[in-house]
Amino acid sequence: RHIAGTPKNSLQEGTTDSNESGTRLRPAEMWTAACRRIPRRAFIPAARSLVGRRPVRALSSAAEMEGYTPPKVWKDKERPGVWGKLNQPYAGARETRDVPRGEHALQLYSLATPNGMKAGIFLEELYDQYKVEYDAWPINISEGDQFTSGFVQVNPNSKIPALLHYTDDLKEPVRVFESASVLLYLADTFDTDHHFVPKDPKLRAECISWLFWQVGAAPSLGGGGFKSFFSADVKIESAIDKYALEVKRQFDVLDRHLGYDLWVLKEYGTFLCTCVRT
Repeated sequence: RHIAGTPKNSLQEGTTDSNESGTRLRPAEMWTAACRRIPRRAFIPAARSLVGRRPVRALSSAAEMEGYTPPKVWKDKERPGVWGKLNQPYAGARETRDVPRGEHALQLYSLATPNGMKAGIFLEELYDQYKVEYDAWPINISEGDQFTSGFVQVNPNSKIPALLHYTDDLKEPVRVFESASVLLYLADTFDTDHHFVPKDPKLRAECISWLFWQVGAAPSLGGGGFKSFFSADVKIESAIDKYALEVKRQFDVLDRHLGYDLWVLKEYGTFLCTCVRT
């Protein structure tokens, strides 16, 4: 089997990687316990380059911010750092390049970020349960792969993960983007025995509610807001207080309900833990 993103002669079928002591290495050690067949060589190096990078400093110093009056109409300005150059106030492709396609019906385009790995984890669980095969391709978001014409056709919002599903009865593949949508599509399409998502309408609604809870809650806990205020040159007390309060509240939601609601759904825990834990 050719692993996406690696030379065909770099990893033959049935071979495994080992560390210096000769102990067999599993992709789980680099990613997470559920991902055993993800192309580690393709996904992890690109993601590792993002680890340990210092936060991008604000363009203006505290002194320059004094007396700042927000304009009636915001205009774009030059921003420093990798993300400052990549992030632009417009959508669409910036480079003409197709996304690769492998031999299987499912094509995953992602990277080993907390959100990006969710689809890969669940695909591994589907493989263990139903032998669902797929190809995984790295989208290096620090190099702008998400803005190529091929990826924008898969996800107009240029975010990972994204999925293409090729079927015999459709002329064009099904495209699925946004992590929760990908997980739900995969469950609805392949989880025929309801091993991951309950068949019972009440339990299914509970499961999906927690799925979308993490979609709505996660931005407050990570780089979508909370981290940005602490890494900025100018510390705004009211902004930090708002997001610190919200982070504590969201964790209290988990503390109060992990013991009951998710316990009731314990048989389907892999699906939910894929979302909540990452």
